[in-house]
Amino acid sequence: GCGGDPRDLLVGPMLTDSAITGVIQMTNPVPNLTFSADGRVFGSTGCNRFVGSYDLTGEGLRFGQLAGTRMACNVAQSATEAAMTTVLQAITRFDVTDDGQVLFFAGETQVLTTRAGR
Repeated sequence: GCGGDPRDLLVGPMLTDSAITGVIQMTNPVPNLTFSADGRVFGSTGCNRFVGSYDLTGEGLRFGQLAGTRMACNVAQSATEAAMTTVLQAITRFDVTDDGQVLFFAGETQVLTTRAGR
């Protein structure tokens, strides 16, 4: 995009939409992530909580190592968690739609859709 700090497009809470492309089944809690202005990210994989860092260069995005809790999850939550963890580590860039959704990509493949969780 033109003008402004791309970080401003990410900072704040986001809920994942209906799917991590082709993989996620919605669970309770809904997988979510929150970006802070200081380069930290935290959230839930649908069962466990996680925290880590991210590096932003323009619309390029990379997550650092993520640390998480180790609670027992049901089968759906475990599948969601595995998909979410894999997707987060694969993300290379993001885009924002006209209606405010934030789309995350691994290369040219869209792998995650979020909406504001405020």
